[in-house]
Amino acid sequence: MKIFSILYIAAVTSTAFAQEAPATRPDVVNLPTIQVLSERQEEVLKTPGAVTVITQDELKKNKPTSAQDAVKRTAGANVIEAEGVAYIGMRGLSPDGSRKVLLLEDGAPLALGPYIDSSAYYAPIIERMERIDIRKGSSSLAFGPSTIGGVINYLTKNPTKDHGNAVTLTGGSRDYKALLIEGSSVKDGTGLLLNIFAKDGNGSRDNSHFKTQDVLVKYGGALSEKSYIGIKLSHYKSEAQLTYLGLTQKLYEEDPYQNPAKDDILYINRYEMNLTHDYQINGDSRLATLFYVNQTARDWWRQNFSKDGAGNISMTAGNKGRNRTFDVAGIDSRYFLNWNAGEVTNDLQVGLRLHTEDMRNVEVKGATSTSRSGVIDTDDKRFADAQTLYAENAFNLERWTITPGVRIESYRQSRMIYRKSSADFNQGSATRNTEYLGGIGAAYELTKQEFLFAGVHQGFAPPRVQDSIDNNGQAVDLSAERSVNVELGYRSQRDNLQMEAALFQLDFSNQLIQATESGGASSTLTNGGKTLHQGLELSARYSPEFDRSLIIDVNATYLPVAKFNSTRIISSEDRNGNRLPYAPEYMFNAALGYKRQAWFTQLQYAFVSEQYADAENTVEGSVDGMRGVLPAYGLFHLTGEYQATRDLTLELSVRNLADTTYIASRAPQGIFPGMRRTAFLGLKTEF
Repeated sequence: MKIFSILYIAAVTSTAFAQEAPATRPDVVNLPTIQVLSERQEEVLKTPGAVTVITQDELKKNKPTSAQDAVKRTAGANVIEAEGVAYIGMRGLSPDGSRKVLLLEDGAPLALGPYIDSSAYYAPIIERMERIDIRKGSSSLAFGPSTIGGVINYLTKNPTKDHGNAVTLTGGSRDYKALLIEGSSVKDGTGLLLNIFAKDGNGSRDNSHFKTQDVLVKYGGALSEKSYIGIKLSHYKSEAQLTYLGLTQKLYEEDPYQNPAKDDILYINRYEMNLTHDYQINGDSRLATLFYVNQTARDWWRQNFSKDGAGNISMTAGNKGRNRTFDVAGIDSRYFLNWNAGEVTNDLQVGLRLHTEDMRNVEVKGATSTSRSGVIDTDDKRFADAQTLYAENAFNLERWTITPGVRIESYRQSRMIYRKSSADFNQGSATRNTEYLGGIGAAYELTKQEFLFAGVHQGFAPPRVQDSIDNNGQAVDLSAERSVNVELGYRSQRDNLQMEAALFQLDFSNQLIQATESGGASSTLTNGGKTLHQGLELSARYSPEFDRSLIIDVNATYLPVAKFNSTRIISSEDRNGNRLPYAPEYMFNAALGYKRQAWFTQLQYAFVSEQYADAENTVEGSVDGMRGVLPAYGLFHLTGEYQATRDLTLELSVRNLADTTYIASRAPQGIFPGMRRTAFLGLKTEF
């Protein structure tokens, strides 16, 4: 199997370069990882594109409920939360499945199948993170695939000597309870971290129980003065009453939190291993290598149902299991070189990645609403492998940093259908594509704390295997998504004021509007559709001179243009010029925090303007709930903590403080309400 070939390559690579390494700090072991952004502030300032760094301190103050919730307060991010499942859209891109954003953890892909199906059914728990790096338009050359909306890299905690051991107990609304155990040890340049998390509770809707367990182990350190090595092992398991079935307009008006699909349930079981190595060849060059492998089982059993013209939903006999197993492996190796040419200093990056994945898809018809076996209706296997080469060089001359780059990505997708419509079939096909991407970015130093930046970068995202090879096993002439991303902005980093402003444009020559159940009413597949996105992002964080205990944090997104930009016939009418679904024109976030001695409190406000749910831009809500405007809404959140003793902290969080009822989504199959008021109270003890 290809995965074992990559395992062998990774073993050879690690052996070849695991000879010398730089020393670690005595109190913290920073295990090697692939970075989206530099840890050095002066390098982040010179990034030729919009960026966001969410620090551990911000995570602590904001107290997000999930990995997606942590990103909500980022300029440009539209996070759709619909009862336990949250998806991320950037700059007017569809949030369906978070497919337009590359999600990473410690540099390794999080999607169950990045080339087969990049839907974000799995998201890591936020309790294991110490930082989140977000890079938008300028990310499409160094990372991939599916980076049109940018890259989000979740960085897990590292072993630490001080305050590394803690137990946190949390209770909350609707029988929520959680336990977090953190253990950490550092000795002689080697570190060990153990993170155990479990939670159980009920969501905002009826019949929405969930339980999750997560275990993370990290170990590593310096092998010598030039060589670091690290290993990360992880196991995630969840069981949740999640459904595709939203409410009709009638049912939503009767009770927005009812849920007729009481027997729908999603099981996820994921094992993951990362091996990382960093070799400092000399003072000017180093080699960073990441090997990743994971296996995820995703079984989703959903009841059969019917709707009538009056807006009633009837649960009918039987169910269907959509059961999938994903195997993913890859090796990502990057060479960094600092070199000089006259008065020009250069920072070169060259990367090579080999990646392989497969998915087994089995759909089972059950006889009852709680069946876990039955007649196999569909059975197919999907494969993908990719080879990627990229190079970027930053030319530094006086106040200018100019960074051109290229990326070549060759990928093969195949599908073998063994059974369809409850009958043997045994047909399949394969396709291969090669993408050539280029881009250039620039940063100009106004002062040591202020920079202008600009960039033009090509982006791409591959079609899913089930789209490029149809249900008859035939290859479809379906190209990858392609776009040109343009940014122009200003960034400053002063002692008491940090801010960034960016104008952006995403010009798609071939955006695919995926034909998925999760896409809802707008879900029809288009090859060659053009769309245009233009907007402005602003973000600022300020602590006034008269009182540094006060923190003001704001960001805003203005998206005047997010439209179909070519002929698009729907219901016998050309929708060219219509606004894209789930692309609000305005988004605004603000937070006011205050810290005084042992306590801290913060009030947050989030506003999202109205959105369309379909390409027809339907205004009135349809009977089935899938079409119509999503009205604008604003939410207040409150967080706080009190450090009772050196080792004991009380934590408080209230989401949706005013208990506002609002429509979060009309997809996949009707109206999903947003989270109602939910309170959490935690007790953390460190030792």
